[in-house]
Amino acid sequence: MTLSAHFLYKIIILFSPVCFGGVAHMVIVKRNLFPRLNIPISPRWLGQNKTYRGLICVPLLTAVGAVATRSLAGHSVPQDLRLQWPFVGHGLIVGFLYILGEIPNSYLKRRLKVYPGQLPSGVTYWGFRFLDTFDSFLPITLYYGWIFRFTVGQNCIALALFIVFAECVKKGLVICRLK
Repeated sequence: MTLSAHFLYKIIILFSPVCFGGVAHMVIVKRNLFPRLNIPISPRWLGQNKTYRGLICVPLLTAVGAVATRSLAGHSVPQDLRLQWPFVGHGLIVGFLYILGEIPNSYLKRRLKVYPGQLPSGVTYWGFRFLDTFDSFLPITLYYGWIFRFTVGQNCIALALFIVFAECVKKGLVICRLK
């Protein structure tokens, strides 16, 4: 299978809304906006950092990102990405899947006594480092694969590209002191 420019452009279009939602959420966290929603969902099981603010804001911000992506890309959006339902619905689903994907990793870290926002040291560091990116993008990639009928190979490539893009965004957040 070859990586066509069309497929790569499609992945960028699909990644952009969740990227916007995640970055905008970090701005909200850093500036402590909507403090009344900054309530941990389950401190014992998920830690202090999984809050109702994230549960509400990430899907909404990802929906805004989906609409913005559609508006900015205009007619250059590939025909097969022009969904039957509004981009806002697509953004809400992807934003929710992003949050849903983080729950098992957070749960596992709490069971291993890894503090919220931290990574373990030693051998397990790289495993959790990978999981911190992989966890959110696996359900998103499966969703996109289902909606757009990606092959298994395309799903694997999309997941790998999402992980690379996410790591670049995380580095940018660190440089901008938002993370």
